[in-house]
Amino acid sequence: MSVEKSIHYDGFGTHLDWSLDGVKPEMIDWFWSNMEKGFLLWHPEEHEPLTWAIPPRDGNLLGAVHIAPQTWSDGVRQNLYIRFERFEDVPDKVKEYVDYEHCIIVAGLGFGEESLHTEEPMGYRIHQWQTSENGVI
Repeated sequence: MSVEKSIHYDGFGTHLDWSLDGVKPEMIDWFWSNMEKGFLLWHPEEHEPLTWAIPPRDGNLLGAVHIAPQTWSDGVRQNLYIRFERFEDVPDKVKEYVDYEHCIIVAGLGFGEESLHTEEPMGYRIHQWQTSENGVI
């Protein structure tokens, strides 16, 4: 499997563009629905096993919140509280960046249990993918 990637910043956020040969969109769909199984594989040097502060209901991730413990490359350990968002609920500026067939939008709520009650997230991450000639982009 070959991986091509690029990184750029546009004033709104940092964009990581990947091309993964041999990977199908359904494989990435599976990952998101099974994060507790694959989170460590995503970034084994930084991630620890995740837990659910608010678990998915009946397989639906929307509104679920996971606690993503990790130690960043600067050595700082964090317990990030991250919520899966409904497309309709994110700001229009975030929606403008969605281009691909498959999309997960998450909100970074904060670093502790109190963040479950926050009104305004720290920010959003958009994960999106679609079929390419050799796999996914």
